Amino acid sequence: MRAAFKLVPCVRREYCLGCGFCGMMCPHGCLEAVDGIGVLVRPDVCTSEASCISACPHRALHMDWAPLDADRSIGQWRWASSPSRRAARAALAAN
Repeated sequence: MRAAFKLVPCVRREYCLGCGFCGMMCPHGCLEAVDGIGVLVRPDVCTSEASCISACPHRALHMDWAPLDADRSIGQWRWASSPSRRAARAALAAN
């Protein structure tokens, strides 16, 4: 079975100060500061353009492939029969 992975911003919690710049720069409102930390609240509408990455003054964001079930016409996608180790760890951490 092939899994679908979307390129989305991921927050490095140890660097995030919850300033909200990422959410302000995202044209689709995908990121928000929740309880003092940035959170990807709308991964389904993320277009993978990474404007949030350059907005973060603390370098707390990076783009990574995450397993998602969403509209595949929005953003950058890749398919794999088995996910990379990083994507597999992210999927396990989300559950």
